Amino acid sequence: MNQKRIVRVAFLLACAVCLTLVSAVPGYAMEGTAYTFTMSADQSKLLPTMDAYLPAGTYLGGIGLNSPEDMFLDGRTLYIADTGNRRIVVCSLDTGRIETFGEEELKKPTGISVDGNGNIYVADYGAEQVVIFAPDYTVSRCLTRPAEVYYGTSPYKPQKVDLDSYGNLFVISEGTYEGILQFDKNGTFNGFFGANKTKGLSAVEWFQKIFYTDEQKAKMTFRTPPNIVALDVSDSDMVFSVTQNDAKRAIKKLNMAGVNIYADNSIWGLDDYADVAVLPGGTFYVVSVSGWIDEFNEEGEFLLEFGGEAKKTDRNGLTAVVSAIEADEAGNLYILDKERGVIQIWYPTEYARLLHKAEADFTGGSYEESLAGWKEILRMNPNAYMSNLGYAKALFQLGRYEEAAEHFAEIEYAPGYSDCFWETRSAWMRSHMEGILIGVILFAALCFALNLLDKRYGWKETIRERYEICCRKHRLLQELTGDVSYFLRHPIDGVYYLKTGRRGSVPAATILYVTAIAVYMVCRGLTSFVFGGGYSYDNDPVAILLIIIVPSVLFLIGSYLISAIHDGEGSFRAVYVCFAYSLSAFILCWPALTLLSHAFTLTELFIYRLLAFLILGYTGVLIFISIKEAHVYNLRKTVANILLTLFFMVVAILAAIVLYILWRELLSFLSEVFEEVRYRVFP
Repeated sequence: MNQKRIVRVAFLLACAVCLTLVSAVPGYAMEGTAYTFTMSADQSKLLPTMDAYLPAGTYLGGIGLNSPEDMFLDGRTLYIADTGNRRIVVCSLDTGRIETFGEEELKKPTGISVDGNGNIYVADYGAEQVVIFAPDYTVSRCLTRPAEVYYGTSPYKPQKVDLDSYGNLFVISEGTYEGILQFDKNGTFNGFFGANKTKGLSAVEWFQKIFYTDEQKAKMTFRTPPNIVALDVSDSDMVFSVTQNDAKRAIKKLNMAGVNIYADNSIWGLDDYADVAVLPGGTFYVVSVSGWIDEFNEEGEFLLEFGGEAKKTDRNGLTAVVSAIEADEAGNLYILDKERGVIQIWYPTEYARLLHKAEADFTGGSYEESLAGWKEILRMNPNAYMSNLGYAKALFQLGRYEEAAEHFAEIEYAPGYSDCFWETRSAWMRSHMEGILIGVILFAALCFALNLLDKRYGWKETIRERYEICCRKHRLLQELTGDVSYFLRHPIDGVYYLKTGRRGSVPAATILYVTAIAVYMVCRGLTSFVFGGGYSYDNDPVAILLIIIVPSVLFLIGSYLISAIHDGEGSFRAVYVCFAYSLSAFILCWPALTLLSHAFTLTELFIYRLLAFLILGYTGVLIFISIKEAHVYNLRKTVANILLTLFFMVVAILAAIVLYILWRELLSFLSEVFEEVRYRVFP
């Protein structure tokens, strides 16, 4: 009995130890209601990562919030625009004390902000004014529709408000497409700020613009820029604006001149963002209407995504319809769920604190500490974009350029890789300058010696004679080398000889076409990613190949058909061969440009683009000369032929699309008929 009792006690103690150890493990996955995601290294998808934030529960669920639209966190005091109840709710996060005001003065409050003196600014959408309350909750003044002439005829329906450190007030008004309204501290309207641009026309809209009558155009809806729906002013007086239905430009960081700091590199985002909250260090959070929370660093680089929408469950951390977000200095997040009338609170985990510390150390110039933090984050997320980027940036600041370049290349971050290559290239050239000069001198001496030997022994002439003998034996070799060289040096005469059959042939032209396509595909893959080379996840080589071949074939056929109608003298064989030889400049020069892409940095981008323009431009000139000389056209007829050929290509592509749609509908109809017959005949 004693032995059995000892075994039982030992078993219970072992179970207790196991439970203790399990409870000591950080509960990232167990406490979380949804995964935390980060961007993959190739930016093709979101990857699950460690839980960065965990839900702490809901707040203010018992005070009867009715469709609240906005909130503002001032220190430890939370102000809520309780829209449905036409009031402002003030809650102390320390004591839990709750106050309300504005029931008599407000009609439909949708936005709120507080200045440094405790004055409360409320956007009253229903009353079409901004109501300013004193710290004792009495109305001090109201800002109605601006009377200035330059305000125009735009409506004035304030939705959101915020202030900078100078007392300037920024107001979002529904239906005001000119931008954010800006008032000075005295309430004087200073103009519009940070307007959105109208999206470019789609193919259908271009068609409507060209072919619709004025009466048809009048019935169409006006094209207007997307509305700004939210804003937040940072401690550095940068204005962050939120735009819906434009994922690539959903977030803008506007300076005092209204210029978007993120204009050059549109940041990743969703198209249903509802609000933004900026921390003192520059990190900002954006929440979508469906409850997804995205975190970005000061430079607008995506870090994390978490949260989610409560569709069929009421799990902790999930929301229904979100209208606002706020963040305190400790990194706690407050999400306003207007459908449920509650505030969902998230708190950062050790993983989030490690990430924020690494960002803060980098911003503060403590690169060694930042590198240590990013190294740990990279260990946990080796395939994540943010970890490789942060680690590489820290390495770069510490002068470890080769290591940094490896991680920049891993995520194909062109600016960082270009800077690293510039530094390593400069260091290499400084350390090998003597060798470079000696090599140049030796090369010049070798050329001089070869010229002397040629004058004495005539070795160049010997090689030329052997080459001519070989070309006489192999006609195709002459067509692919000598004829190409002659055409590039004398394009007008070259077209004449190709047209008459004295130079070139259909087999040689076919080889040139295939070679041109192969050169483009191979060079596209081998060009440095700094200059847009390579095949990423969204670039299908087969699709790219079709995009090259189909327009080229249509241009070739279209040009011949148009010339046949407009008295062109060139045969289809002449057009086929001349166009092929026109691509020879591209075939010979583009591989050299591909090699140069690995020796250039973004500093030499202008030179790279200039060389590409010269290669493509000369190829275009050769095609133009081929059309003109093959058909014996003048300048006007040549231009007309090219324009009509382009029109033919557009019509052919549109016809193919229409036929594809009709064929798909026919197959769908036949499938339905077959299913119906099978159902009735063979029940």
